Amino acid sequence: MRHVPSGNYWHPATDFLAGTDVYGDQNDDTNAWSVGFENTVPGWDSLLFATGDCVKWLAATNDAVSNNGEGYSNALRQILASSLNGEPHESRWNNQGRVQDPLITLEDWGVDSGGVLYIGNSYAGGGYTATTQGGADVYVRAGAPPLPN
Repeated sequence: MRHVPSGNYWHPATDFLAGTDVYGDQNDDTNAWSVGFENTVPGWDSLLFATGDCVKWLAATNDAVSNNGEGYSNALRQILASSLNGEPHESRWNNQGRVQDPLITLEDWGVDSGGVLYIGNSYAGGGYTATTQGGADVYVRAGAPPLPN
């Protein structure tokens, strides 16, 4: 759904992960690209963030990622499962309505500079370079994945 190659710049999107920014060519992973989420997966409601090699990943609902017009700063948000923990757990993220938001990490934002999985607006500051693990990707699906027993 959305890809950024390895490098110093994160996703060019400024749609707060609404999936409305469309750019690039999805057949060219040497450049950033994004397709329309709703046009591609009608009714989507969950996201998977992953490094290009899928070593680091996390799944969350759109409700957990979205700021619902209210914003959140260093707030606990639910992760359905991740490469660190196969059970539901929480991490502190930011989504304050800045063009680079949301800021999605495997562990608490500000603590986990190596586990950054999403930043928008071609962000290149703070030492949070886009992964060297084949870039970073966002996938969406309709119907939240089942929770582990």
